Amino acid sequence: MELNGEKYKTIGSIFKFPGEIEGTPEPPPDLGKHTEEILRNLLSYSDTQIKEISSENHAAFARLKKKMKKVF
Repeated sequence: MELNGEKYKTIGSIFKFPGEIEGTPEPPPDLGKHTEEILRNLLSYSDTQIKEISSENHAAFARLKKKMKKVF
């Protein structure tokens, strides 16, 4: 599997079914790709609530990134 220009080895399914197409697996979605869709459609959050959560997440991510630089 290739993801963001890097190649990763994966394991195949041990289950084989007649007519199953074998091939290269698709990479998983990026972290957070479906967050807004889930908040809106499954949890019925308003646009305002989603914007608040998004801004909190961006601030928390920036703090985490700063701490990680100190660790490594």
